Amino acid sequence: MPRHGDRMESQTTKLLSLPEVENLVGMKKSWIYEKIQEGLFPEEYRKFGHRSLWSLEQILHWINHDSAQLCSKGTK
Repeated sequence: MPRHGDRMESQTTKLLSLPEVENLVGMKKSWIYEKIQEGLFPEEYRKFGHRSLWSLEQILHWINHDSAQLCSKGTK
């Protein structure tokens, strides 16, 4: 049985392409990758060649919880 906090992806996890992630968060590719480098945005779940995919679950969690950090710090 998974413990709280253990990372376990469901077999039915919906994966999003970069354009879908851009639409959900309202930001462009360069901003997304900059925030990944800063540790402020979820990393790609899987990479298929040149195509990166993100977990919908992780992106929704970021939108609902973690994105507030950026707003409180302010983005200049």
